Order: sequence, then structure tokens, then C-alpha cells
Amino acid sequence: MAARTRYISFILIALTVLSFVMAYFVKPHSFDTTIVAPESSVARSLVASPHSLADRVAKSYTLAFVIVRSEFSDDNANALESLRNWASKNFQKDPNFLHPASLEQRNQTNQSVIDSFSYSILANSHHFLEQWVASFLKWRISAFHGKEPYESFRDDFYYVFGQDADTATLLARYQSHRAQQAIDPILATIFWSILGCFALAIFYRGKSDDHAGRGQRVLAFTWLALSLFYIVSAWIQNQVPILISAIICGGIGLYLHKPVKLTYGANHGLNLEWIRLNKPTVTLLTWVTVSMLLIRIVSWIKTGSLLEPDPVTLVVCAFTGDFLHDPAEIKRNIDRVIGFTWTLFTIWTLFQLSEAADEDFDWEEDLSAIQRSFFETDAFASMPASSEHQPAGERKAHFIKALPTEESSIK
Repeated sequence: MAARTRYISFILIALTVLSFVMAYFVKPHSFDTTIVAPESSVARSLVASPHSLADRVAKSYTLAFVIVRSEFSDDNANALESLRNWASKNFQKDPNFLHPASLEQRNQTNQSVIDSFSYSILANSHHFLEQWVASFLKWRISAFHGKEPYESFRDDFYYVFGQDADTATLLARYQSHRAQQAIDPILATIFWSILGCFALAIFYRGKSDDHAGRGQRVLAFTWLALSLFYIVSAWIQNQVPILISAIICGGIGLYLHKPVKLTYGANHGLNLEWIRLNKPTVTLLTWVTVSMLLIRIVSWIKTGSLLEPDPVTLVVCAFTGDFLHDPAEIKRNIDRVIGFTWTLFTIWTLFQLSEAADEDFDWEEDLSAIQRSFFETDAFASMPASSEHQPAGERKAHFIKALPTEESSIK
């Protein structure tokens, strides 16, 4: 206990020193938001449109899209509609959003000492990870620009909105905006991938015959990791509902780590007693936890759209580099895999619960029932009253003699 207290003290001192040094010497800088640059060949074009791009976007609602027939025509039509809605909303907010007077900065306001303490430690790390993911997205988008689906969309896009510097900037800003939305989901995917490896290590590190204990540790680790994830999300997004979810998940994780029950005794009153979860309970809780996580992913897939993409869509688009088209086929495959996996896991859970129900035999209660039924028979009454003062061996021999034999029971 003393060693653990010493380690906790050292960690607290190190975090405090690190927070002060970072707050005093380092000023956090957000990453470069320009992930996709306009095409140079179009940006240098001297062709000018008689109307501004905002007017063309606004008037395009009264026109039908005329798209060259190809294998990407339907996908291109949906992508152009999404881009047009996005551009219209931004032009309504700021007619000069394509050419802002100053670079857009995300200001961080610290409301408490805890907020300032965590911001000094985590801000630079978060911005570094954002810049690393942005570099990855630049590479994937650049690779996609050399493929036929992008060339088909680009031809349709310039055919509808005109080919000049503003349209090239609009297309680049749209892809950059979608790529920025994908940064946090990618970081979350990396976070859960690392924690998944830790969970497997925790499960296989325990004793081979202690499946319930290992499963309980993995469950506690999962809920505590979910609480940590919500805490970081609440800090980044500054939302109280996410913080409440973090508190609830943390409470569930702490209970699974050290489960207790409330007991009442005549001498001691109300007490908290440490308990150990049995295998059926751990199996059922594992099934509930996995089901909740899969339900969240399926809800994202079902409710997301191209105009308001869900995290699954953004992660898929990040790896393909295509932030223009909706990866509907990939999402359908993910949905099928989730449904198939959940069905198999449910069948396995029911099999484990039924097997545990057959093997769940309370030996202590059954033994006490046998003893009560025997002590109420004549065999126990025939034992001499002085037997309690006899040696243990003599009492055992007399007890065996008093047991009813098979012949006497038949008679």
C-alpha cells in the first residue's frame, strides 16, 4: 500500500510539473485546416463567369442536373446535391467564406482550474495527432484524385458550376471540410484499437481456469475505457451530456472492478460486502456490453447521410480517400458483418447460460438439506446423548452405524 501511494504521489507531481511547464513555455497551435488545395490548372484559369459562384449555387436549385451518362452517374448526382446544399448553407452564413479575411481559429476558453490543467497537458498532444491524421488524409485524397471515380465527378462538377478559380476552391474546401470531420473519428478508432489489444492482453494474462474473473476484468476495463473516452470527448466538445455519460460509465466500471452488495446484520447493521460475480452473470453482462456497442455503430450507419455523415462513413471515406461519394456498399457490408457477429455471439451466450444452468448446483444448500432431513430421522435420535463428549472417531463410527442401510430402507 505504501509503494502504491508513493507511485501515485510521483505521478501527480510529474503531471503538475508538466502542466505548468507546458502552460508557461508552450502556446498550442491548431493544425493547418487546408487539407486539400485547389487544382492549380483550374485555379490559374483566366476564364471568368459573368455571375458569382454564390449566385450560380443559388440559381442551380431551379435547374436540373445534366450529367454525362456513366457508371458513376447516380453517385455523382447525389454527391453534387450534397455539395450544393453545403455550399448554399455556407454562402448564406458568409458570402465570402471561400476567401475569408483572416484564417479561422478555434479559440479555447478554460472555465475552471481543472480545465486549464488538462488543457496545458493535452492540447499540444491533441494538435500533434490532428496534424498527423491530416497528413494521412492528404495522402489518401491525393491517391483518390488519380482514380476514375474522381475524374468522372470532377467533369460533372465543372460542367454544372462552371470551370474557374472559385469552383476549384469550392471543391477543395468541401473535401477539406469533410476530411476535418473525419479526424476525430479516426483518432477514436485508433484509441479503441489500442484499448482492444490491452483488453485481449488482460484476458489472456489471467489463469486459464478463471474465465469468469478474466471476463470481469475485461468488462471493468471496457467500461472504464469508455468513461475515459467520454471524458476526453466532453473536454474537446465542451458538452455536459457527454460528461454525464462518462460519470455513469465510470461508475459501472468501478462496480465491475470491485462489485459489492448491501447486507444487513443484527449486530452490525448495514454493511457493504465484497462479492464475486459468477460465470453466468459475467457472460450476460458481456453480451449486454457488446450489444450496446454494436447498437451504437448500427445507429450511426442507419442515421447518417451524405450531407451529415456519420463517424463510420467518415472513417471509411478516410481510408478510401473519397469524401465525395457515399460508401453505401461498404456500409452495407459492415452492417451485415455486425448482424452476423451479433447473432453468433447471442447463440454462444445462450449456450453458455444454458450450460451454466445445468451445472449450477448449490452443493452447500443441498448438503444442509440432507443434514436436516437426516437429523430429523430416528437414526439421529438413536445416537446416545453422551456422544457429543465422545472422541471424533467414535462419533463418526456411531454415525455411520446409525445410517439406514439399503435393506432396511427397502423393508
